[in-house]
Amino acid sequence: MLESINDLYNEVQNALKKIGHVELCLHADEIDMVKQLVTFLKEFQLLTELVSTSGPTLSFVSLAELKIRKVCKVNPTDDDWLKEIKTKIAANVGRRLVSNNAAKIQRILDPDTKSIVEKNTAATLLQDAIQKCCDRGVLSMQQPQGIVVFAFDFLYTSAFALTVGLLH
Repeated sequence: MLESINDLYNEVQNALKKIGHVELCLHADEIDMVKQLVTFLKEFQLLTELVSTSGPTLSFVSLAELKIRKVCKVNPTDDDWLKEIKTKIAANVGRRLVSNNAAKIQRILDPDTKSIVEKNTAATLLQDAIQKCCDRGVLSMQQPQGIVVFAFDFLYTSAFALTVGLLH
């Protein structure tokens, strides 16, 4: 709807003036607001189209969250109302796209999303996951001091076994 207002602005303005309803015409600051909203919301439209054409996967959810945070980064040139919208969306994106430990490990194991997670956080998360798997008997290790090395060697070969241990 906002795109329609933006696209048909001149035609609607002229029609309103012809029929004597100048008071209904948008002011310059109002049409500027519409243009900014159209530009800002376009990114969300693209993400929505991607989700509707292919089912969301854990990789997609991670990349979508990253994209949303990037789009919602406040620029100094943004108007105050747009800064507020971006701040609120960025603050609440984690509430909508909840990520548990299994999803975080999947993010680490996926080549497309592994760079999103800091190495120290990834190492700690993988160490904890391997320890849980060992405690549950899913994995066994003879040298606990080699957990970090083992986790990164294990990263691309047996990812499924690692995440299975976290699901229960």
